[in-house]
Amino acid sequence: TLANSKSKLSKRNVICNETVARVLGNNILKDILVSISSQIKGAAIHLINLGDSISALFSFHCKTKLANTLMVNCSRKFYQTSQELVEGCDGAFQADLGVGYIESSRNSADSISKSNNPIEVCNNPRIYRYGPELSEEEMKDRIVIWYSKGSEPVFDGKKLLRLAHQEENLKRKE
Repeated sequence: TLANSKSKLSKRNVICNETVARVLGNNILKDILVSISSQIKGAAIHLINLGDSISALFSFHCKTKLANTLMVNCSRKFYQTSQELVEGCDGAFQADLGVGYIESSRNSADSISKSNNPIEVCNNPRIYRYGPELSEEEMKDRIVIWYSKGSEPVFDGKKLLRLAHQEENLKRKE
């Protein structure tokens, strides 16, 4: 979904779209965890939320100055839904949440829009249903924000910039 403003598309709208997607992802994950909370009662769960928008990630930092009302609200909502996830659905389980960055080329959500045959992508068990082939360590290396119960999120802006520069260098080589 793209937002239309003043009869033209702007990059700001794409960033809003990416930010809203993160909030919706948190909401879906919470619904899933609530539905299985009796089976995971007391478990320690490590949740990872990866996306390909560097701008959306920077918008989640408390010191980022946002002038767009939608972005301010999305950023606050992302913080709220992330805190709800780590609270473990009213204490049913212990969770921490890592929020990170993945290159567009490895993002399964982008593979549908960039494919000539989106149905084939949806039915591909590797690409769309399970996401990119990354080890747990590779996923952890991409995390730039950590949410833990009882504490404020920890943001690693230097790591995010490093990951962004890596992506930019890959794009230049292509």
